[in-house]
Formats: sequence, C-alpha cells, structure tokens
Amino acid sequence: MATGDVDRAASFWTDDVSLRRGLGQVVNGKAPYRALLQPSGSRDSALVFKRETTDVETSEKWPLAFETGTWSGHLGTVSAPAVIGGRYSAQWIKRDGRWLIRGEVFVALTCSGTGCSSRAEREPGTCMGTRDTRIDAHIGNSAVFAKPILTHLREIIHAACPDVEETMKWSFPHFMYNGVLCSMASFKAHCAFGFWKSKLVMDAGRDDEAMGQFGRTMSVRPARQPRACTAAHRGMDQCPQTAHVIRGRYSVIFARPVSQSR
Repeated sequence: MATGDVDRAASFWTDDVSLRRGLGQVVNGKAPYRALLQPSGSRDSALVFKRETTDVETSEKWPLAFETGTWSGHLGTVSAPAVIGGRYSAQWIKRDGRWLIRGEVFVALTCSGTGCSSRAEREPGTCMGTRDTRIDAHIGNSAVFAKPILTHLREIIHAACPDVEETMKWSFPHFMYNGVLCSMASFKAHCAFGFWKSKLVMDAGRDDEAMGQFGRTMSVRPARQPRACTAAHRGMDQCPQTAHVIRGRYSVIFARPVSQSR
C-alpha cells in the first residue's frame, strides 16, 4: 500500500474480499477495493496508507489465519506525518497453496490536521434504531400481566434487528425496517405478536387463535438454563466442566449513535 502498487496489493485479495474502512464504510469485492486505492487528484493531497503487522496467528485445523496490526494515512508520501491512523484485523485463507486476504476491518482511532475533517457516518440507505415514547406509554397503560410480555418482545425485536424503528399504527406498537417488520398488541387476557409478511419468514402460524402467528401469549417464562449452570446453585464442585469444541479470534467495531432529526 505504501508504495502505491495497487496491482501487487490486489494480488493478495480473494475475488470476494470484504473491507470495512476506518470510518465505517463497507467495500465488497476486489474491483471496488482496487478503485478505492487508485490515485486521484493531486498526488500531494492524496492519502497514502501504511500498515504494520503486530501479530499473525494461524489455525492448526483450517487453512485460516488472523492478522492484527496498526495502520496510518499520510498526505502525499508515507514519509509525511500521519494525519489519521488506528488498528486493523484481517482474515487470511489459503487457496491453491497461496495465502489470500478474505476480509479486513480497519478502525480509525487517531487524527491530526485535515485527517480530523472526516466523520464516521452511517452508510447511505440504512437507518438507526429508534424507540418511540408512545410505546413506553402504551406498555405502561397495559394490564399488569401484559407489561412484562410486551417489554420482553420489544427487547427481542431490537436485539434481533438493531436498526428497527418504532412507531404506533392502529393504536398498537409496530416495528419498521424497510417497511413494516412486525407488531405486537395486548388484549384483556392475552398478548399477540406477528410478522407483517409472515409467509416469507415462517411456514405456518397460529393466526386462527389470535392476531399474529403465535397464538395467545399470556406469560413469559425465563429460558431454561443448561444443567451445568443450574448445578452451580448446589455448589460449583458439582458443576461439570465443559470443553471447548471450537475457538478462534474476532474483531468488533463500536460506534456511538449519532442523533438524527425526525
């Protein structure tokens, strides 16, 4: 990267390589990745990137490797002071005897001068999850038995689809993601939940029993804990040890939500 030899850099990528750039944008495929590194405009104002590997770990079982290190961006030449930088991780895969990069995640952590003018924005076409205070009020005004059910359903929906947006339609809570995703409601003696396009996500439902596809919900039971965990209540010496059947390394990007005008 530092030498500007795009062809040589691309020779280390798989055709389906995926990249998460330092400020969050996603690039999928070798061709878009190549275009990203092609020089444009004045050379003095172009960013030249440098990466330095700090650790590589290879799998003993699969043709995979995990690389971590630091990266930096310099104006015009790699010998110039860095204006942006951070850390990265990469997944390598061995194909036909060659090690190739299948995925990379870069995270910008520091900047100076013009490097601080860019901002981490969400990708075009995506939404940020929102909560509607009207649903808070709706749950608060529901029957005692319904409150924990509605609260539980709400949290499950947000956990499964972090970008979901809440709203009220027809006087009961709806959850939006590229249109209506699902809804929930409470009645005198039961609650109901359903997907808007249920036939796309499930084979059959119980819509003959109540609104939605899951019948009448009247209570929430905590998930049953594995025997090895419940044994802890009788003493850790009776709780059997479980062995790892698969393990590896991972990387995650955390981003602080940006306020959004409605």
